Amino acid sequence: MMRHTKSNWRIGALLMLAVLVAAGCTTQPAPDAKLQAARAALQGGDAAKAITELEEFLKNQPNSAEGHALLAQAYEKTQRTDDAVAQYQAAIIMAPENVAQYILDSQDKAAYFLLGNAYVNSGLPIQAITQYEAVLKIDSKHIGANTNLGAAYYQMGDLERATQQLQAALALAPNDPETHYMLGAALVQQNQLTQAEAEFRKALAAQPDMAEAYIGLGNVLLLSNKIDEGIASLRQAIQVNPSLPEAYLPLGKALAFKGDKAGAREALDTFLKLNPPAERRQEAEQLLAQLGQ
Repeated sequence: MMRHTKSNWRIGALLMLAVLVAAGCTTQPAPDAKLQAARAALQGGDAAKAITELEEFLKNQPNSAEGHALLAQAYEKTQRTDDAVAQYQAAIIMAPENVAQYILDSQDKAAYFLLGNAYVNSGLPIQAITQYEAVLKIDSKHIGANTNLGAAYYQMGDLERATQQLQAALALAPNDPETHYMLGAALVQQNQLTQAEAEFRKALAAQPDMAEAYIGLGNVLLLSNKIDEGIASLRQAIQVNPSLPEAYLPLGKALAFKGDKAGAREALDTFLKLNPPAERRQEAEQLLAQLGQ
């Protein structure tokens, strides 16, 4: 269905000018030949050979969307999923709308899923949705695709569809912590705080070391005027993962509200050291200035 398109073959006439007569001397394949060899290796199940050919090809042709997309598929076959997503992201830069045409097997749900993740990482949720829907046509019970489809709707700001999709995902995997977390986040945006709190707690029951869920729960508790419980949850998030800046700003604001200026300054100073987004940095700096008065 979504097959690759053939590259335009170029016969390098200049490469044929010299006759190589030294013993053991061989010609180097033209870049397109390497791409063809990699494609054949992938279709033949030899991902390791495909990786070798494609890494060499991309040294000379770094702007080839097809090369990056094929390398992504080769990495996926060798369980290098993070590397696969990175290669899909590189392909997206070259051909934002057309990367799926380079997926060799129209039934390769893992390829479509990782391409969807790459689109999400690239800030292109509409294109991600197309890929997740392709996965679900192959396997309607694919947990990751169901959850990430909801997350893509959330990224688009379509909170109603995000909530519906995430609830559908939970019907397939009731104890999946990521799905409970994402549903909690969508419910917060709709000011459904009681339901959001329940989802974050379910996420933590399934995965007690999920720092992001502690942050989500902490924010909900603060919004519900449960200040001490919110502070405790944010401190738990920091204990689990002290490198997440998202825990420190609400903690600093809550401590300032409680009158703990020293604790608030410490939280806000740590937040600023973790390179937060500019608008959040400005908010923290303004609060620190107020605390210094």
